[in-house]
Amino acid sequence: MRAVSDRLYEKVPFRHSEIEHRYGPNVHILSNPYLLSQLAQLCAKDTIQPAINRLVVDIYGRLLEDVMNAEFPRVVRDVATRSPSTSPAPAPSRPRPSTTSSTWRSTRAACGRTTSS
Repeated sequence: MRAVSDRLYEKVPFRHSEIEHRYGPNVHILSNPYLLSQLAQLCAKDTIQPAINRLVVDIYGRLLEDVMNAEFPRVVRDVATRSPSTSPAPAPSRPRPSTTSSTWRSTRAACGRTTSS
């Protein structure tokens, strides 16, 4: 069964929302209220273990996702879904970062989140 190209996924735009600063072009401060609140909680005097570890994993995981969305090249890959078992229509194609499968899995696993290729 051949894959159907879903045009929605051919070019998924991504753009950082950043705060203006004077640290130079190589510094990026994300304008993300959730991450800023997590960072404030991490820096609070009353934040202790194990909350510190949970916050660090969450913050770095979300930062890594943002970097991968903005910086990694994308390729369109065919993804098998459950739809063939319930529908005769082929599965749509979806973009994924063009890293190798093992690198993708190990990067996601390092952030406490695993995915299957």
